[in-house]
Amino acid sequence: YSTPSDEENESRIENAEEEVNKIVKYIVSGRKFEEHKTTIIDRMKSNSINKMFYKIYVNPKGFHTTDKCISCGKCEGLCPLNNIILVDGKPKWGDNCTHCMACICGCPTYAIEYKNKTKNRRRYYLK
Repeated sequence: YSTPSDEENESRIENAEEEVNKIVKYIVSGRKFEEHKTTIIDRMKSNSINKMFYKIYVNPKGFHTTDKCISCGKCEGLCPLNNIILVDGKPKWGDNCTHCMACICGCPTYAIEYKNKTKNRRRYYLK
């Protein structure tokens, strides 16, 4: 995968803010969102293909830390599925991973990698 430039990121954030504001107006006014009609193809993709993709490709086995890890525990706190615990000061991933990459992108020292695929790649945020 490639990551967008800083300029593209800023543009995306600006566009997202406009969309969020539209959504807020819908909610505040009490209007219902337009329904999206799903097709049989949509349901097939969602059900079978997604399940197969997740079963084969989405697992935590490739996550690891480098010697840059400072045992801060930020990855543990960032994981939306509470899938990371610190063991002897280093993150250990459980089986419930969705590859959101919050741990990788939130690591202050860039110490977390996924296999060899993320090495020397930009992170989408660092807080």
